[in-house]
Amino acid sequence: MRVGRTFVVVVAVLAGVVVPAGAAVAGPAGCSWQLDRVLPLPAGYPTSAVAGADSAGAVVVGTAINTSVFTDFQAVLWRDGRLVELPTPAGFSSSAAAVNTRGDVVGVVFQAGPFILGPNRPVLWRGGRMIELAVPAGAEGASPADINSVGLIVGAAADAGTAEPHPVAWAAALPSLVRRVPAPGRFNSALAVTEQGVVAGFGSSPDLTHTIGLAGTVAGLHEVRSLAAGDFTAIFAADGPYYAGDESSPNSLPTAVLWHNGIPRALSAQPSAALGVNARGDATGNSLTDFHPVVWSGGTEQPLPLGADYRSGAGRAISEDGTTIAGNAVLAADQTVALPVLWRCA
Repeated sequence: MRVGRTFVVVVAVLAGVVVPAGAAVAGPAGCSWQLDRVLPLPAGYPTSAVAGADSAGAVVVGTAINTSVFTDFQAVLWRDGRLVELPTPAGFSSSAAAVNTRGDVVGVVFQAGPFILGPNRPVLWRGGRMIELAVPAGAEGASPADINSVGLIVGAAADAGTAEPHPVAWAAALPSLVRRVPAPGRFNSALAVTEQGVVAGFGSSPDLTHTIGLAGTVAGLHEVRSLAAGDFTAIFAADGPYYAGDESSPNSLPTAVLWHNGIPRALSAQPSAALGVNARGDATGNSLTDFHPVVWSGGTEQPLPLGADYRSGAGRAISEDGTTIAGNAVLAADQTVALPVLWRCA
């Protein structure tokens, strides 16, 4: 029965079939946020970039960065606050992009010389081992960006010669297969996939004059509605019926935007970016005025606390119940150091 079920899932995700998801968990009322903990980093890696978290906020993934060696990166995850370094071949660096509810992690590895990085090799970490994903024919590398619970992986591949990205998809159960995802315009990337199989991201308009938000399935992406025609629009995250990102005019900084069933609304009157979202429509990101981390919930905008030790930061992922946010906080004493942190709702 397991083989048959896996086959059905693989056929579904590669054909672009939408897979139903479970109901969203109701969030608490009267949320009061606190900086709950700083997550540990490997020895020799003083800074980091948090990329995402699972739906419960219990597993966080990202990249530890060695600031003294330009090409030294290590993919990591934190499970209930405990550090795990993801397997990386000798002589290679690695970076983690996303984790699903099963604990599967996607990211890249690349050969790391002293001054140059090799092409991105897409990988899946499952059950403690690294599995290479296929690179499309004619591409010099590929980067997964997200994975859902049935194993649909989305990302982008860069064409050899031009380095122009285009959206691609994989199924975790068949890592040797990769599919190009049709999309309008050029320089397109798929950055998020929901439990229902909706894919979102952004790229350039067909005339290359501005960026456009993209959404659809692996069968094809389409341009989403923007707040104003001709604006620069980007989608960074998606969950349930929501997309999160930002939009700017040619003469203004970006403003955080939330799409609900394809309809956009501005989250803030100030320059900002929404980087993570849950299926309830709670979003997190940062202000682009003071680079302070922010959460948007129930129609209100609230700064996330940093304390005296940190100057700035950003929320990157918010749990389904809206009580945990994973992100980075930048040290006030050394602004080259971004520590991985969790905020919790008390």
